[in-house]
Amino acid sequence: MSKYVQLSAVEQRFVKDHGPVTTSIYKGLDYNQIMVARINADMSLAYRQQPSDFIADKWFPLVKVDQISGLVPRWGIGTFFTDYVQEWRNGTALPQGDIFLDTHIQYVCKRYACEIPLTDDIVAIADPGIDPAFATTAFLTDVMQLHKERVVAGAYFQSSDTGGSNVWGTNWNGVDTKGAGEGEFVKFDNYTQSDPRQTFKDVKLAIKKLTGKTPNTAVMGEQVFEALRIHPQLIQWYQTGANTIRNITELNEAALAQALGIDNILVGRAMYNKSPPTDTPELDWIYGGHVWVGYVDTPGVMKPIAGVNLTFTEPLGGFDTAFTVVPDLRTHAEYHQAFQCYDPKILAPGLGAMLANAIGSEEGSGP
Repeated sequence: MSKYVQLSAVEQRFVKDHGPVTTSIYKGLDYNQIMVARINADMSLAYRQQPSDFIADKWFPLVKVDQISGLVPRWGIGTFFTDYVQEWRNGTALPQGDIFLDTHIQYVCKRYACEIPLTDDIVAIADPGIDPAFATTAFLTDVMQLHKERVVAGAYFQSSDTGGSNVWGTNWNGVDTKGAGEGEFVKFDNYTQSDPRQTFKDVKLAIKKLTGKTPNTAVMGEQVFEALRIHPQLIQWYQTGANTIRNITELNEAALAQALGIDNILVGRAMYNKSPPTDTPELDWIYGGHVWVGYVDTPGVMKPIAGVNLTFTEPLGGFDTAFTVVPDLRTHAEYHQAFQCYDPKILAPGLGAMLANAIGSEEGSGP
């Protein structure tokens, strides 16, 4: 129970003349000075990309090769489209056909590698939530795929209108307003004048005219996808007609593909750091504001496909990425290493088309 003390007459006069007496209390140490900062959560923050952000292996499927360099056979485009059959009478020579091979495609796989050194003591004393071995594997997996994405996109997601070279059989360029001439189309983010359904129909027919195959895949930068998924023409296509969806306001990849009349859409969402490693990171998209339309399939014997990634598996290679750990007993460290060996090649230039500058407000500059 609290006990109150009555001030004497002298004490009361002192308080009246001088005010109450106060005493300051000073802390000698704070918690952060007397406790060691420890990581107590089994988690950590990291900026990592989703595996689905990388599309190179879907666009240029991996094909295992037994030699680091060699040739890929290619049949002539007219072999299976030329009608050699004629009317025939018994006792006469039969009309003869001709199966012929075109110029073979030469490939030379290049080696790519990266390593991370880990000293033994770092692994032993690491806090919970920081697993150096796991982090190293995750890092090597991500950066090897990142580099492959840049190699494929840098070589083949281009045309002269993107500042590169025309590597595909059909190359069109986006313009700002109507009045587009041959090989041109109105950019898709011009919502009042562009006609993406007509553009896709025209480019599909152009590829079919060259190769006899109807394209089944579109590859586009994320910026283009974001412009197309809210395009009024495509939204209206879903809001009218037999299969009316009144409340739809934006499209996912599957819905966009159906509206554009294409089987598959691959959206290049992967990004990379443009700055040197020691500078402040500056991220940019690997795939710029462009679109590729063409034919993609599972590689096989006598099958049409626009391109593949020829992968040499041994030694120091892997169908995708090969990992190894090299111990150094002298320095008590381990070197975690990753290897790839591949050569992405266009097999049929006519089975692909570049639609350069598909939007006007492109932010990504590409690899």
